Amino acid sequence: MTLIDMNGSSDRMYGSMGIALQEPSLEIRFQRSEKLKLYTEDVQLYQFLSKEIKICADRLRVTPNIALEIVSTIPAHIGLGSGTQWKLAILKLLNEIHQLGYDNDKLTHLSGRGGASGIGIYTLLYGGFIIDGGHQTNKKRRFFPVIFVNMAKCHHYCIFHSKMNTFSN
Repeated sequence: MTLIDMNGSSDRMYGSMGIALQEPSLEIRFQRSEKLKLYTEDVQLYQFLSKEIKICADRLRVTPNIALEIVSTIPAHIGLGSGTQWKLAILKLLNEIHQLGYDNDKLTHLSGRGGASGIGIYTLLYGGFIIDGGHQTNKKRRFFPVIFVNMAKCHHYCIFHSKMNTFSN
């Protein structure tokens, strides 16, 4: 929803709160492929994903041999965490396809996300309402502890399909 105390005047920086939304959502279908294949009509999204998938594959030291169909996506650059959602989604699906066995902490670290707030990461992983306490100004960390996650109605709105239906171009 917002970042709290970005200048550290209260001895803590980048506290925030957020909530996972049912709509808009990120929904993708994927499967192993002989090479990278992206199915989307959005040219900007195609360019963005081509770059991000290659970056994530390099970080995991795997080949980006996936076919990916975009069913629905989160609008970019309006504060809904689409960049974090995409980065973690790509890492998670490459992790699954290549059977690397990395846990969420490792994937989060590899993503490089969560520099100002852990909200985007926790909404992808757990859903619900989240309060992030930020970090002490003298102890900036890469990934910040979350004070509260409402798991009572935990929904995952980043949907992965490991078996794809037939694509239409």
